Formats: sequence, C-alpha cells, structure tokens
Amino acid sequence: DKNCNQYETKIEDDVGNITELTICEDKGYPVYIIAKRGDSLVRAEYSDYNALFTIERPSIPKVFWPDIET
Repeated sequence: DKNCNQYETKIEDDVGNITELTICEDKGYPVYIIAKRGDSLVRAEYSDYNALFTIERPSIPKVFWPDIET
C-alpha cells in the first residue's frame, strides 16, 4: 500500500510458533514493519526522520507510589 521495497521472512521459536515479518523500506529507512503471529498483528509505521520530538515521562498515580522502588 506504500511505495517501498518489501521484504518478508518467517521466524520459528523453540516450540514451533511462527511469526511472519514484513518490512517495507524506502531509501534505506523503514516505512513500516508488520509482525503477525496467528490471529495477532502488530504494525509499526515510521515517518519524519531527523525531525525533533519530545518524549515525556508518564506520570504515575500516587496510589502506586508505595510499590515503586527508587
């Protein structure tokens, strides 16, 4: 669905579960990666390379503070 080079492979774990990976790349950068196992599917899309962004630390509700080790 996107203009890119697509690569596919299958990975089998030690108990026989197979995960299918699809990687779509353009100009050496990933456009998307799809991991499929059984009925489950995860898709990660990438864009805006070299753009600045901020990752903020999530807040933890006070009710959980006693459970967190510092």
